[in-house]
Amino acid sequence: MTARRPASGRPQRWHGREPDGAWSLCLPVGWAQIPVADPAATARALGDVEARQLSGAEPALRRRFRGDLLRAARQARGADGRLLGVSTTTVAGVPLDATVLVHVLPGLRRQGQPRVTALERLASSLGRGEHLQVPAGPALRAVRTVEHPSLQVEYWVAGRSRTYYLTFRSSLVALAGPLTAMFDAVVATLAEVR
Repeated sequence: MTARRPASGRPQRWHGREPDGAWSLCLPVGWAQIPVADPAATARALGDVEARQLSGAEPALRRRFRGDLLRAARQARGADGRLLGVSTTTVAGVPLDATVLVHVLPGLRRQGQPRVTALERLASSLGRGEHLQVPAGPALRAVRTVEHPSLQVEYWVAGRSRTYYLTFRSSLVALAGPLTAMFDAVVATLAEVR
């Protein structure tokens, strides 16, 4: 499987299957879907992205780019990740550096507990987070700057029977506001199917 890109500038929808139902998420125009379950498919898909994004770049930059994404895919696979999305968009000739990792977790809430209560408990234990409401259910968003430095925006969405954990990262820390708005829009496309 190779990285999938939308045809004719249209957003693409990723479909995931779980034992108790299915879900989908729409990635922005210009984002590639990288499969994480099969290492060979991951390597092929990342090779396609690298060729599109960095065809004229220096070998050291290409190696670092590929190494960073392979490491992210391995971490996602090890943590039972479902999707690695990679921006292949350029703005004024500069690549828009952004990724998303999607994990599907067992529900965070206790039997009979409202979904928002579990998110309130999570926010309290994290010491941060802002509550949002998205079509798939209540959500918690935590924005922070991490090593290198990078912008990291995490979302926990409490679905009907499972929790979706999405982690967006970008080295474009100065664009935290617009990037967070774009990430919010992606999370708003999350949909559950029974």
